[in-house]
Amino acid sequence: MLPNFIVIGAAKCGTSSICHLLGKHPDVFMSTPKEIHYFGHREPHKTPSWYASFFKAASEPAIGEGSTSYTHPNIIEQSAAAIAETIPDCRLIYLVRNPIKRLESDWKMRYREGWTADSINAAVLEQQSLISHGMYWSNINVFRSRFPDQQILILFLEDLCKNPQRELNKCFRHIGVDSEVKVEGLHQPRNRAGSHRDDRFLLRLARSQPFFHHAKNLVPERAKTLLKGIFTRKHHPPSVEWDTSLRDDLTAEFRKDARQLLQYCHKDPDYWHFE
Repeated sequence: MLPNFIVIGAAKCGTSSICHLLGKHPDVFMSTPKEIHYFGHREPHKTPSWYASFFKAASEPAIGEGSTSYTHPNIIEQSAAAIAETIPDCRLIYLVRNPIKRLESDWKMRYREGWTADSINAAVLEQQSLISHGMYWSNINVFRSRFPDQQILILFLEDLCKNPQRELNKCFRHIGVDSEVKVEGLHQPRNRAGSHRDDRFLLRLARSQPFFHHAKNLVPERAKTLLKGIFTRKHHPPSVEWDTSLRDDLTAEFRKDARQLLQYCHKDPDYWHFE
C-alpha cells in the first residue's frame, strides 16, 4: 500500500494544519508521523517496505503523507523523480505564502533548533535555502516537468486562513473524496511559532545523534506530551530586524518568481504585499 496523494510543501506554509484537517475526513488516511521523508533521502533503513509500512493500516480510498523535504532545494530534483517513478498517478498539494513571511518563520524555527544565526540578516547570507524555499514557481516547475498540471493543486496559506472550509473542499475534490464533508477545528492552526518550546541541553544533545528522528517516531504521542514538559522550556522567539538594503534585494528577487506563480494561479499581481 502506497499513498495516492502527498503534501509536498512548502515548509512553514501551513502544511501541518492542512494535513491535520485532511485527516479528519472519513475517507482520508494520513500517515503518522505526517512527515516520513522517504523520497530523495538515502538512509539505508528507508527501504520500499519501510515506507509502505506507514500505510498498512489504511482502508480509506485517499491515502496521504506530508513531507515538506520533498521540495527542499537540495533534494527536490531527486524527490520529484522518485515520486514520479514510484507513484506516477499521485496527486500533489503544494502550499505557498508571502515568501518574506515564510522566510521569517523558517528562520525562527531554525534559530529555535539551534542551527542558524541569531540575526536574520546573517542567517540569510549564510543559508541560501532560506531563500530557495520561497522560490515557489521555480520549485513547483520541477514537479510540473514530471506530473501533469491536473495532478498538482497549489494552495495559498492566506486563503486557507480566510476561508479554511473552501480551501479544504478544494483539497477534497483534488484527492477524489466527498468535498461536502464539514470538519471541526478549522480555525485551530498547528505548529505555530508561538506554541513552540526550546530544547533543554539533553534534548539538544539527543537531536544531534543520527538515530534521533527514527527513535522519535517510535514514541507514542501521549508520552511525547509528558516528556515535553521535562526536556523543553517556554520559547521566546527572536525579533525580526531586517537590514533595509538586504530586505529590498530579497523582495526584488521574490517578486520575479512570485509574478509568474500568481499569474498561473489567476491571482492579482499585488496579492502579496512585500512592503
